[in-house]
Amino acid sequence: MSESGLNKTEVRLGLAAFGAIAVVGFATQLLLPALPVPITVGAATGSLLIVFRRWKNTLFRDLHAPVVGLRAELPGIRGEVEETRALVALQEPRFGIPLPWSNWALPPRGLLEVLKTVQELESPTIVDCGSGVSTLHLARAVRELGKGRVIALEQDADWADYIRRMLERHDLASWATLVVAPVEPCTICDRQTAWYTLPADAIPAGQRVDLVVVDGPRGRDGELSRLGALPKLWDRLSDRAVVFLDDTSRPDEQDICRIWRERYAVTETGIATEHGMSKFSRRAG
Repeated sequence: MSESGLNKTEVRLGLAAFGAIAVVGFATQLLLPALPVPITVGAATGSLLIVFRRWKNTLFRDLHAPVVGLRAELPGIRGEVEETRALVALQEPRFGIPLPWSNWALPPRGLLEVLKTVQELESPTIVDCGSGVSTLHLARAVRELGKGRVIALEQDADWADYIRRMLERHDLASWATLVVAPVEPCTICDRQTAWYTLPADAIPAGQRVDLVVVDGPRGRDGELSRLGALPKLWDRLSDRAVVFLDDTSRPDEQDICRIWRERYAVTETGIATEHGMSKFSRRAG
């Protein structure tokens, strides 16, 4: 019998109630012929209350599980709605054609937070670790400011060429530089990891970095592959510099957050995105 139907216990309870009412009615008719109706009605009412209570408990049980499941899904649904709203805000009317938003790109909601920070800077130098849609939006934001520069680090030369073409298509090539930087094994913060091998002139001498967006190297490039972003650039950061680390829901990125907090004078602020994001800024004093 299905979960929505009566089970054996409920059927037996119903039959027992029916039998009890019949017996009470028959006995009343024999012993108290003047009171058969009131007593029978009372017995029937009591039996119905028992059946109703059992039905109520079954109904509550059947409804409880879906409600609990819906509550568990609500945060994810809310997050998807926020990501969709952010994506719409980013895609239109900023670019004439939809941008190639892949699954590994910086999530829309996170990118909106990054762009809000760009607007607070006067002439920002931005390092984008891992080029893509974020590079295009950052270059456009800098162009709107009329000052600044985006330096995008990319380990894949073919992908770097593609992003260069996208920058040219949207008249952004003069605001962003693509630096092809292979990822090589190295030791950072006493940990064996890997990071970009940067040309000596990747960041102009004497230039302070105001914003770092860390969405690369890729997670499969080695353990803690994004650890090097803060240590390698720390001495080049301006006093107001901000570093965004994406994918902080992953164990590796969680370890990176912990190491950065322990070794550097930074304050971490969590940002609710699809895969998690953290914002690091210098501690005052």
